[in-house]
Amino acid sequence: MFFFSVNHVASQSMTPVIPLHSYVMFSSLFRKGKLKIGDIVKVDHPIYGLMVRTVKFIDRNGFFWLKGENDHGLTTMEMGPIRPHNILAKAVWVLSSAKDAALNNKNQLKHKHTALTS
Repeated sequence: MFFFSVNHVASQSMTPVIPLHSYVMFSSLFRKGKLKIGDIVKVDHPIYGLMVRTVKFIDRNGFFWLKGENDHGLTTMEMGPIRPHNILAKAVWVLSSAKDAALNNKNQLKHKHTALTS
């Protein structure tokens, strides 16, 4: 079993924190009970599929509520509560070029969710 994965970010809903066309290294070696507000996670959403999001809050039932980092993605309410087993990994590293970051600021595309590719 692999404990690390690298995914390409294919949309801008996490901009400016994670620019479009960045690569994110995720670790599956984490305890879901130790996740905190502000952590960036890879989630397998039951409707929208594989995406990256920021933990906004954790409710008293243990469900995760996630958010994008700009107004162009799905809202927290649109995504709804996420069960712990849908949280696949925690981001440990982001690689993006200065060119990609500059393009992100210039071209604010309106995507509904941040798609990840392997």
